Amino acid sequence: MAPRRVLLGFLALAAALAGCSALGSGDDGVPDTDCATDALAAYDADLRVDNHTARPYPDAPSAVNESTVAAFAARVETVHTRNEILRLHEGSEVGLAGIEVDTTVADVDRRAGGYRVALRTTSGYATASGIADGERTARYFVNETVVRRTYEDGVDPREGTVLVQC
Repeated sequence: MAPRRVLLGFLALAAALAGCSALGSGDDGVPDTDCATDALAAYDADLRVDNHTARPYPDAPSAVNESTVAAFAARVETVHTRNEILRLHEGSEVGLAGIEVDTTVADVDRRAGGYRVALRTTSGYATASGIADGERTARYFVNETVVRRTYEDGVDPREGTVLVQC
């Protein structure tokens, strides 16, 4: 399986399980994963709220450099946030009229073994009962074999949640 598909497969599994401990844990404290995981596990293709459907996660970059990892992390965070909003309203009686998600790269820098990407995501959505909006920051660590993320201030993203590990 091509490395790009392997990376995407792990991203898919991690996003679908979002912190679930059912993956188990290897000797290094990193959850065990299956490189053969199908990319469709990244999102629930049947997840639909009104006329909004879940979006698939992007393919990992074929070349790892400052610009490719920044763009990749921003796309992952945008999809993740949008799909979270859908999951929040799944089965709700309140109609979901619109979803807006915008992710900007605040900073990207080379670190030992990879890149740290700082992101700022704003989101908003409208329902029949009103409008909601939010903002959060995320920090990603990305290299050829791992993608990690944290939303916690002061936490090095190299110590964050493993999204992909090959």
